[in-house]
Amino acid sequence: LCASAGRASVTYRDARGCEGSASATLPPCAGLGPLQGDKARERLLRRPGPGLEVKEARLEGDLRQVGLTLGALNALRHEAVGQYLAHCAVRPAGRPFLLPTTLPRHPLGWVDPRLILNEVARSFYSACGALDSPPPDDVARAVLTSRHCVLGAAGCCRRRAGEARPGRYTLRLGGHELLVETDCERCAMRLCPLGAPHG
Repeated sequence: LCASAGRASVTYRDARGCEGSASATLPPCAGLGPLQGDKARERLLRRPGPGLEVKEARLEGDLRQVGLTLGALNALRHEAVGQYLAHCAVRPAGRPFLLPTTLPRHPLGWVDPRLILNEVARSFYSACGALDSPPPDDVARAVLTSRHCVLGAAGCCRRRAGEARPGRYTLRLGGHELLVETDCERCAMRLCPLGAPHG
């Protein structure tokens, strides 16, 4: 058995100097995991995303006997980013959100009104020209529009099979039946109510 444990820590910082840190104890014999020594350090030094740099990354302990598993590494990085967001990415009070003076035109010219949750959103969509026309009837009656198609999830994607044409299917969830409408050209799917719930 290993007689000691190690410790890993990382600190992220943005251009303003705001930081977020996290640390974790590495249990003895974790060296059986996939990342040890230089490999663990190299992974720990990777940037978490745009706008953030690694200020400091440390691995302590006998790295021949203590390693950093992928799960522990990801949990450490997520915690550090979470600390950064909690302390540094909050908009200061007294600075209201203002729309840019110039916005691109919405490519469709309409938006589902259920996505307009407040007056700021309404102003944004209006400035983009997304309130010029009502949404099509098929969008208005749908309870869900998604790029994640249930046919693709089931391994029955018609587009991949070279049959990219609209289709209509029935999906039963509990006591409810939904109409599944596929738009294979746009790689999209809509779920629409179909009849009354079944007991």
